[in-house]
Amino acid sequence: MALLLLVAGLGFGAMTLGACGGGTSGAAAANTGSGVPDDLGDIVDLSGKTEVTIEVPDNAFKAKLFKVSPSTKVTFTSTGANAHNVTPNDDGTWDPIALKAGESKSITAPAKPGTYRFYCTIHGGKTSGQRGAMVVVAPG
Repeated sequence: MALLLLVAGLGFGAMTLGACGGGTSGAAAANTGSGVPDDLGDIVDLSGKTEVTIEVPDNAFKAKLFKVSPSTKVTFTSTGANAHNVTPNDDGTWDPIALKAGESKSITAPAKPGTYRFYCTIHGGKTSGQRGAMVVVAPG
C-alpha cells in the first residue's frame, strides 16, 4: 500500500512539475514582450521610417522578423500567386488582413514597444509554417 501511494505521489508531482515547468516555447510565446524572437532568423531593422513594406511571396513573409518604430504604417504586399492573410497571434492586436494575389493592405504598428507575432492561417499557425514577428522599438 505504501508503495502504491509513493508511486501515485511521484506521478502527481511529475504532472505538477510538467504543468509548471518551462512555460511556452519561443515559437508559441505571446506577442508582446521585450525579447527578440530567436526562431525566425535575422532581424531586419526598418525602424525610423514612417512607412515600410513587407512582401508576402507564396507561403512566406519577407522580412520574417523586422523592427519598426511605434505607429509605423506597415504594408503587406502579396507578390505570389496564392491568397494569404496576416493574423496577429494575440487577438485584438490589429484586425487580421486578407490578401489576394497582387494586393496590398496596411496596418499601423502598435504604439507600445514589444514583440508582436503574426501568421497566415492558410499556410501556417502560431508555431509553424508561414509566420513572422514585428518588433516595435522605442524611439531613441
